Order: sequence, then structure tokens, then C-alpha cells
Amino acid sequence: IPVTNSDASEKSQTLIQKNLELAQLNAELSALYSESVTTVETGDTVLEALKAVADSKKAEYESIKAVYDELKNGWYAESSGIVTVVNIKAGESFVPVADTNGSSIDLSSLLGDSVDSDTLSLITSLIGTSSASSRTGTGITVESYDGLVVNVTVGKSDLLKLKVGMEAVVTSLGEQYEGEVVYVSATASDSSSGLSISSIASSLLGSGSGASGATVQIKIKNPDEKVVIGFDVDIQIILSVYDEVITVPVESVIYNSGTYSVYVYDDETGTVEKRVIEKGSLDDTNYEVVSGLTAGEKVVKSPDPNMEDGTKISVKNS
Repeated sequence: IPVTNSDASEKSQTLIQKNLELAQLNAELSALYSESVTTVETGDTVLEALKAVADSKKAEYESIKAVYDELKNGWYAESSGIVTVVNIKAGESFVPVADTNGSSIDLSSLLGDSVDSDTLSLITSLIGTSSASSRTGTGITVESYDGLVVNVTVGKSDLLKLKVGMEAVVTSLGEQYEGEVVYVSATASDSSSGLSISSIASSLLGSGSGASGATVQIKIKNPDEKVVIGFDVDIQIILSVYDEVITVPVESVIYNSGTYSVYVYDDETGTVEKRVIEKGSLDDTNYEVVSGLTAGEKVVKSPDPNMEDGTKISVKNS
């Protein structure tokens, strides 16, 4: 999102320009003081302290100049995303706060007891000569959606099924997004405290509380504003893909004494026939049928397991 020069007020530009000029003058003043002092005091400790002061002023100047140049050239987001913080207003000056984490010069460690009080006072005054301490602040924050990752924790029985590169489907606020497994941890950790939320948190396949689990990361390929950072999402990882196979609903299959069977409906007679099948893979709702059925045959969705062959049933159109 570009913020052009027209978005910054004239007063803000003037303020930054004056701060830049003052910082440059302070850096030059520190250099002049250093030259005058070295003609009187040539001790190595004093020279080291003066150099530290000069370097500090130079760094301050470069910091302010960088801010000025950035504003002069316009602000540009480094990547696409959603604006989450706006602290600037049209026609008003944006004044960042002073940086309280900046580095300071420790005179006691540099000079010790090797200089007189007048020299120490002069160097202290040089340190205090400042246009404005380095100031930082957030004008606009853009949350990048590039590389948005879902962290999930899986148990040992599911971990071995997952590999980097597998496709996934991420569901957030009713919308589905393409995803890809980009990381599978080789180390388990204690998940008793719950899931670790890095970008978005979600549970996968119901890992038990307190059980050890491993972290798996899924990258969302095409996120938008409905993927809310911090909200839970639903994850489906595609373990394998089968094309042109026969499937039946899970509730149609009856298991008995090591065999799987379904009731097949005959349109001509209106009766059913119990038939043993060989099942293959399983997803959330269907079994793959390897053998025992042909394409187009009808099966009873939720049969009575005690039905006999030849039982007449009526078909209900849903």
C-alpha cells in the first residue's frame, strides 16, 4: 500500500527536515570538540571516549536521515496484506516516541580515573548535545499474508502418515483455502499446555490433553481477510488421491466376523441382496470398494444388519 508525499502533511516534512539538519550540526560540533580537546589531552582513554561520542552522533544523524529519506520517497508495504494499525491522520503531524532502548556510552568503563573533572564534564556535555534522540514509531502496520502458516500438533499414529508437500484444505469462517504441508517435526513435545499459536492455531484429529505430539505446519496458499490471525481453523490433509474408484457411504457397510458387506438394491424386483465386498481406503464419509460391486449399482444407505436376501424395500427419493 503506497503512501505518497501527498499523504504526509507539510508540517511533518518541515519537522523532519529540521531534525535532520540539527542532527548533522550536532555531529559536526562533536567532531570540532574532539579536535579542540585532543590538542590539550592526548591520553588514549580520552581519545577513545571522544571517538565513541563522535560515532554516536554520526549514527544518530544517519538514523534520522534514513527516516527523512523514507518519508521523502514515500512509504511502501514490503508485501501484500491487511492493514491492522493506522496511527497517522491526514493533515496532522506524526511524531514518533523517543527510543528508550538505544545504546548509551559508559564513561566510567572507558575513562576510569585517568581524566580530570573538566575533561569528564566536557565529554558528558557532548553526549548530551542532541537534536532529538533516535525516535521510532509505527505509522501503519500491514500484516503480511505471504507465508501464513497454521501450526498443528499431531499424535504418533498420525505423524507417520504426513510428509512435506502433501496438499491440504484449510477452512476458516466458512471459506476453504488451498494449503500445503511445509514442515513435519521429527521431535515430539509435551502438549499438555495446549497448542502453540504462531500465526493461527488449530487442532488436528483430536490429540489428547497432556499427550506428547509433534508439530506440523501447513502453509495457506491463497489467504484473504477471512483468515483471521489468532482464530482456529479446520484442517484436512490429503493423504492420497484415488481417481475413478467405486465408493459407498460408511454407514452402508456392515462388518461381521472379519468380512465387510453391503445390501445391493435390485430395481426390477424391488428387493435387496447381501453382498460381501473388499474395501480399500477410507475418508471421512466413504469407503473405497476394491471388489464386489460394479459402477452404477445401488446400495442401502443405513441397512438393518438382520435383513435377509430377497427382502422388499421401498426407495425414498431425498
